[in-house]
Amino acid sequence: MIKATSIETLLSALNHVRGFCKLGFLERPQQMRDKPVDYLELLHACVVNKALPYGKLVHAHINQTGFRGSTRLQNALVNMYVKCGSVVDARRVFDQMTERDACSWTVMIAAYSRHGFPEEAIVLFHQMQTTSLQADEFTLATVLAACANLASLQHGMEVHEKIIISGFQFDGVVVNALIDMYAKSRSMGKACKVFDRMHPRDVVSWTAIVAGYLQNGFLDEAFKLFKEMPQRNVVSWNAMIAGFAQNGHGESAFNLFRQMQLAGVRPDSKTFASILTACADIATMEQGMEIHQKIIVSALQGDVFVMTAVLTMYAQCGRIEKARELFDKIHQRDHASWNAMITGYARNGLLDESLKLFNEMAQRNVVSWNAMISGFAHNGQGVEALELFQQMELAGMRPDSKTFITILPVCADLAALDQGMEIHKKIIRSGLLSDVVVLTTLIDMYAKCGSIEKARQLFDKMHHQDMVSWNTMIAAYAMHGSGNEALKLFEQMRQFGIKPDHVTFVSVLSACNHAGLVDEGYRYFNCMSQDYYITPTMEHYICMVDLLGRVGHLDEAQDFINKMLMKPDAVVWGCLLGACRMHNSIELAESVAERLFDLDPQSAAPYVLLSNIYAAASRWCEIEKVRKLLKDRGIKKTPGCSWIEVNKQVHAFITGDISYLQK
Repeated sequence: MIKATSIETLLSALNHVRGFCKLGFLERPQQMRDKPVDYLELLHACVVNKALPYGKLVHAHINQTGFRGSTRLQNALVNMYVKCGSVVDARRVFDQMTERDACSWTVMIAAYSRHGFPEEAIVLFHQMQTTSLQADEFTLATVLAACANLASLQHGMEVHEKIIISGFQFDGVVVNALIDMYAKSRSMGKACKVFDRMHPRDVVSWTAIVAGYLQNGFLDEAFKLFKEMPQRNVVSWNAMIAGFAQNGHGESAFNLFRQMQLAGVRPDSKTFASILTACADIATMEQGMEIHQKIIVSALQGDVFVMTAVLTMYAQCGRIEKARELFDKIHQRDHASWNAMITGYARNGLLDESLKLFNEMAQRNVVSWNAMISGFAHNGQGVEALELFQQMELAGMRPDSKTFITILPVCADLAALDQGMEIHKKIIRSGLLSDVVVLTTLIDMYAKCGSIEKARQLFDKMHHQDMVSWNTMIAAYAMHGSGNEALKLFEQMRQFGIKPDHVTFVSVLSACNHAGLVDEGYRYFNCMSQDYYITPTMEHYICMVDLLGRVGHLDEAQDFINKMLMKPDAVVWGCLLGACRMHNSIELAESVAERLFDLDPQSAAPYVLLSNIYAAASRWCEIEKVRKLLKDRGIKKTPGCSWIEVNKQVHAFITGDISYLQK
């Protein structure tokens, strides 16, 4: 348990303390002179070795002796509990202190901030303001970190005002914390103002502003600043590599990793974790194995954090057996390694193995539950995902933002409005309604469950509407056939100065499609490339073909397909075939169906559509030919599936399946 070589003496002292506690001796302060025990040194040893049980023994001994000691000793006790992971015990000691200094408050505020309780950290800071004590630069930086974790711009700006009043607006530690807070609160304009006023700027400041741009999705701006940095450390390189990796630019991440090595900067565990993410995203086994070898050479194969990243890479590249082999070799597995393996199985469609491993876990955290719920959700087992969500709550585990972001789309897919409304209440109780991503997912759920009015109410109440929020609401109107409302909202978005992306235009073109607005569809399709330099994707072409097909412009739709800048796929031609059915165009339908038979030979959809077109024209002989062709080629139709929600329970029914009735 004890790691430091100089700890043997302290261990002996700890045993001495334990002996007195067990025997019930009450050693008085005057006796301490005969048997001196340096409590500060003992508590420090407990912190270094994360030895919470020994720390409690020392605390018990202090209590038994009646020797409360100085504020410094009480601070050391609070710090010991915090560093050993027991925030509740730390707060108990803090509350019992008769005298507190700035250090006492800072340690406790930092404890709440770092252990996932930013609201409590901010409350405690305001309580400190009611005392005669003045917050120092470390206290201010700590509470700013709490505001950043909460992404609370209002609280952050209040702290900024106090910083100016107290004269710490030019302190390097405080300014760096301010940049980080504004960036994480999605206020890059304010973050840049703080950065621009800072002189001189150190490598931490530069890294903070680069990381801020990355967190807000401004990859180009971040890379431009990164290249302007007068000096870079391993944290700077890690931030930029992670930025490329997490935004799907795996090759750019690799190029930067090579530049980092050429610059003589030694990669650390976080570097390897980021570059392995890039390997996983572009599914390149060769480069992943190369990085694995570098990790072995760097003697980091014993690092659980790094090896978890390695097994994640193998799992995402489809080498689940290799991932399991590495998992089995990790001697001291933490929650992250267990969760990575559970996620790996789920992503590879091996839900039984994933669930088996989940059930083997001695202790599960919220990430474990999220991984398993996500596994069910992404493998089309929404009912099971909802059941597991309920089990999670029964187990006393508090859902976090990622839980809600995972389970709300399940409600949307199943059209389980009652379940979604219950989850909405839980989100309010958990204080996560201010989370932009959670709220946007909630809006999407209401829209897909048919409650467009409720979706709009939530959208209008949002304090900060980002591009994703606008896209979601525009898509909601488009999905409900309210094309004019969608286009009106799109114009409002542009007036607010929010630059649309390719997803926005998919929703806008879909809105034109549902409303039959051909001229507007062409205008927005051209606007996308001419005004915003967005290259049309297959989704944009599909929307336009569907629009032209719906209004009966079949020849124009075919001509549009033939002029596409990319090879049309089966979905594009499928849209045209669907339009042929709508407008009873048999000759064109036959031509399009032949293309689809070649493009997607295992799909039954074109055969079914063509058969329906013949049926509408009472051409029964052709129907028999299509059915025979379907049978001869061994193509099977996918059975239909529907869900109903009764008493907040979701029930699934599959065509031809009578097992539910038998139950």
